[in-house]
Amino acid sequence: MTRDKIVRSLVGVVGLVDKVEPFIELQDTVTSDQAAGEMHRAGVRHARVVHLEDDLVRSSIVTSEDLDRISDPARPLVEVIDTFPPEVFLDWRDFLTDVVNQSLRDTPADMTITVEDDGQPLGVLSAAAVRTFIGTSRE
Repeated sequence: MTRDKIVRSLVGVVGLVDKVEPFIELQDTVTSDQAAGEMHRAGVRHARVVHLEDDLVRSSIVTSEDLDRISDPARPLVEVIDTFPPEVFLDWRDFLTDVVNQSLRDTPADMTITVEDDGQPLGVLSAAAVRTFIGTSRE
């Protein structure tokens, strides 16, 4: 849990966390066509793709739009994972403090953020939604 000064109300943060969207996990060996099918069947707009190579873990949150941009739909995601932005994680408690401002300083507005509770994913939010929240929720 964060020890930084609280600058936002808990009620506001809970309201933001209530807006997180669910996601599924995809194996990096699936193709973009298979991934899109799995996302459709699960009824979600986002999926986490994780690739483990030696001691390096690479994860990204992808959308069906990201998958549509892959030129060869039969290509495994492991071959294109580097074209997706890396996953950004924030604990929901960080939204109470200025930690979130610092964490998002250089991230693109269209980036997706994984919201966690003590390391367990709750869902995802767009960086734009978080920035809007930050701009309107000062105490």
